[in-house]
Amino acid sequence: MRRLGAIESPDFAPMAAALLLRYTDAHAERVRSGIFGSEYDAFAFYHALNFVLFATSTRYERAHHHRATWRCAGGYRPAGTGPNRREEAFPALWDRAPEQLWRVAVGARATPVAQFAVRALRDHATFTAGLPDDALADGLAHGLVAVQQLAFELARGRTPNAVLARGALASSLDEAHAWIVGWVRSNPMVVLASDELLALLITAGATSARDAALALVQAHRVDPEV
Repeated sequence: MRRLGAIESPDFAPMAAALLLRYTDAHAERVRSGIFGSEYDAFAFYHALNFVLFATSTRYERAHHHRATWRCAGGYRPAGTGPNRREEAFPALWDRAPEQLWRVAVGARATPVAQFAVRALRDHATFTAGLPDDALADGLAHGLVAVQQLAFELARGRTPNAVLARGALASSLDEAHAWIVGWVRSNPMVVLASDELLALLITAGATSARDAALALVQAHRVDPEV
């Protein structure tokens, strides 16, 4: 990865994305302390992962004699709050491929990977504003929490529809559920005109959505076979 980045290869971002998507939170190990006071975070022993995510970080560095293990630096403690600044290797190459950042965001199964993608995507307001509804729905339904939050920030500025409702109701965010429920209560006839929307509400995991569907059906005497 270092060589691809150094020559500014257009292959860097796609290959780095593929590497990052290999990791899951199941790869995390227990936090450790070294005999000289060094602390090692949960993903400390994955050199490639740490290089891509934290090459320019002030809170992580390669351990003694530049070994493959990475340790906490600058007074940072495991599970501490990360900085707002970006920390990844070759950020300019990621900036040339925001679609790869979104690919990483939606597909990430390791929390540090999702956090990296979200942090970088916040520098790409034009790109994220242009994401189609189905992309935001994927982020809401399938992303880790940080990705769901970003997708919801983008989605709530749009008019709800069946696509966005599907993603919002599948997310773990209470505020996303409340957004759809509020829209349903304000636009009952729109929902009643759509068998898909009504089915989404009735089968939703969120109690508030199912309650909204029941209230809607009872208030408008919907045919029980709908």
